[in-house]
Amino acid sequence: MKKILILWVLSILFSSCYAYKPFTDQPQNVVLGTKYHFDLNNGKEMTKRIDSVGADAYYYSKGKRLEAVPFSEVKKLEQGSFSLGRTIGFSALVAVGIAVIASIVYVVAGLS
Repeated sequence: MKKILILWVLSILFSSCYAYKPFTDQPQNVVLGTKYHFDLNNGKEMTKRIDSVGADAYYYSKGKRLEAVPFSEVKKLEQGSFSLGRTIGFSALVAVGIAVIASIVYVVAGLS
């Protein structure tokens, strides 16, 4: 039972209410301040909020400094957008999970 609860809690913590769609426009046309998912040529992935676009790179804040992702390193770029459907579905899943766990604890504890 503890393992199921731990897996369920971890799935909640690592889920997202954002949906990502491929960005195929010119780099200069990104929406600043929006989350983007980067698939890089070296196999790494990251999700960052783009602050500005230069002549040859995307820039995002990391603490107090700006970090760059050169256009040449980006294999695939996906634009994030808030998904109301995912958010509602996620909230419903959490509510059902809590109800199931509460009923199992109620039955196991012999409170019926």
